[in-house]
Amino acid sequence: MKIFLDDVRDPPDDSWIICRNVPTFLLLARQCTESDMLSLDHDLGDESPLNGYDAISCLEHEYALGHIWTRGVPMILIHSANPVGIQKMTQAIQSIARIKDLCIKCKSNTA
Repeated sequence: MKIFLDDVRDPPDDSWIICRNVPTFLLLARQCTESDMLSLDHDLGDESPLNGYDAISCLEHEYALGHIWTRGVPMILIHSANPVGIQKMTQAIQSIARIKDLCIKCKSNTA
């Protein structure tokens, strides 16, 4: 599954599922596995109280608690033009990667 969060732009091709808001994106993103891809924009228009950082931050929190992605973390891409938003989202993605590495180390230490 490939999920594209953006309020205006369309995904690069028809293989992507487009989400125009964070709640819809989260419903789908929670079902992803390591073979899936997420691509997020930061700014989602004036009508949306949530942005791409809110979405990735929510997923980061749920992953840290072990509520999602028990079968692997999907590839996460950013396609935003907002430099501050990109920086914040990158930090959240890096946090997910650190959590993933800790989980792998814990599993290998108990084996």
